[in-house]
Amino acid sequence: MAPLAISEFLDPTPAALSEQWTSVLARQIPPPKTNQVNFVPSEVVLSLCASLLVDHSRFGSGSAHRAGMPVQHLARLFKRPPTSFIAKMANLDGSRSNGGRHEVEVAARMLSDSELLQDIYLRILRSARLHGIDEVALPDFLGLEHGEVLWLAGQEELVESEIEKSLELTLQKWSKVRDDIPIETTQRLLTSTVRVGQHRFAEGVLRNHQHRCVFCGLSANIGGRRRPRLLTASHIKPWRDSTGKERLDHRNGFTACRPTTSPLTQD
Repeated sequence: MAPLAISEFLDPTPAALSEQWTSVLARQIPPPKTNQVNFVPSEVVLSLCASLLVDHSRFGSGSAHRAGMPVQHLARLFKRPPTSFIAKMANLDGSRSNGGRHEVEVAARMLSDSELLQDIYLRILRSARLHGIDEVALPDFLGLEHGEVLWLAGQEELVESEIEKSLELTLQKWSKVRDDIPIETTQRLLTSTVRVGQHRFAEGVLRNHQHRCVFCGLSANIGGRRRPRLLTASHIKPWRDSTGKERLDHRNGFTACRPTTSPLTQD
């Protein structure tokens, strides 16, 4: 099989996506102790998209079955154990060094460009629907299929200079142990990983407070739709002063109204 080109991840054609879904639908669950088929590009991208919701580092081989949406859906659809998707997420963020060719670069480019990530995600979903894969089998887990825009929560709390400072030692370590990755790609990936972690933290804080402002009780659920941009989720102990664990702990957070916005201006 010829090596995959990076364009197959970042600019898939309708024909290529159709071929991938046809092959996925024809899959059989492999017998125990046999090798699984390789991940197709759309499968890799969906694993990356799932990392916006699921922190793979919280799960191991014995707990992957407890990973939340959409890991179990992807496992059933692609006929793989949940551990495969947890491992793929680790490949994509570089914490495991045996990922496929282009995967770290794909993650770095897509996570740092929300418009690109949204575009490819929607292309994959549209192709899936054309192949009869409905929202039960493959949920729109990023909530973008009906005109919404991808938005990472909690980013207003982050300051670029503070992110760079926090990553200095990690970047030095990566430059020594992952010399197969260009330093620019590494820096982009690590910065994006911080922002994704902040997004998961903020989403956890919003859920913890029932999507309401802790001060005035304003709800982000209006007219049957959730409007997350009405609220901001921030750390109680500031991000810059928190440990890595505290930065991801939703108990170290609160929700509040955005002081410069009005519900009337929200979409």
